[in-house]
Amino acid sequence: MNITIEPFNIKDLDELYDLAVETIRSSYPAYYPQEAIDYAVDYQKKENIMHDFKKGHIAVIKDNGAIAATGSIIGAHIKRVFTKPGHQSKG
Repeated sequence: MNITIEPFNIKDLDELYDLAVETIRSSYPAYYPQEAIDYAVDYQKKENIMHDFKKGHIAVIKDNGAIAATGSIIGAHIKRVFTKPGHQSKG
C-alpha cells in the first residue's frame, strides 16, 4: 500500500465521480429507499463536483495512485465524503 493525500486535480474528475456513484450504490441500500439513492447519485453530477471545487477544497486519498476516498470542504461545510467500498472499515 502506498497511501497519499492530494488536492483534487481536474484530471481526477471521472475517477472521483465513479467513486462517489459506486459508494452510493454499494453502501446506501441498507439505509435509504431507492428514491433517495437515485437523488444522491444524480447530485454527484460532474458539474456539481466542479462547482464545489471552484468554491472550496476537495482532497483525494489515493492508494497506489487510484482514488480510495475523497472529501470536500466548502466554507464551514463538509461535503461529498466517500470511501471506496473495498477500503471501508480499515481505520
